[in-house]
Amino acid sequence: NGDFGLGFGDVNGDGYQDIASGHYFYRNPGGNMSVPWPRVNLPHDPSNGGMLDASLLFSASGGGNPSDILAEYLPDVVWLHTNDQGVTWTPKVVAQIPRTGHGNSRTTYLVTNLSPSSTNVLLSGGDGIYRLQIPINPNSTPWPTTKITSSIGEQKGFGVGDINGDGHPDISTNGGESSGTLNKNLYWWTNPWGGNGL
Repeated sequence: NGDFGLGFGDVNGDGYQDIASGHYFYRNPGGNMSVPWPRVNLPHDPSNGGMLDASLLFSASGGGNPSDILAEYLPDVVWLHTNDQGVTWTPKVVAQIPRTGHGNSRTTYLVTNLSPSSTNVLLSGGDGIYRLQIPINPNSTPWPTTKITSSIGEQKGFGVGDINGDGHPDISTNGGESSGTLNKNLYWWTNPWGGNGL
């Protein structure tokens, strides 16, 4: 199904990193971690029943323990929230971006200083990289979504960092892949910090 997600975070505040990956949430047992990790099956996409690919553990409120997962069954981007430390998760479709040739995105980043006033998630779609703004109230949907790079096909991997030293994170990526042909050029996408691109 094109599952590539792998996210880490201490959901229950016990000092050990838990994992969200593919269709599952894994609670870290602590200690020497030699026993099987308790596994929770994540819910399916609420709009079409597809099996979600969890790619990010984070805090949608911007504080406290991570109690949220960003997952995909593209074109749906789904936010999952827990109120019981990961025992159950409630899904909600918050955005849509184009599917990739193999299903879901290969790369997802949480970026807190991408723009002046919001926490953002960057993920690759079938025709470029998209920015999702996390609203102050995450239940407000859809989450604002902006395509911030362009390509013919998916940009399979990208990095985020301040390339030009202006204090704002930029994006570096390849030119994308279409019909099995990879554009091997390397591109630098400059952060306009509040301009038309963000």
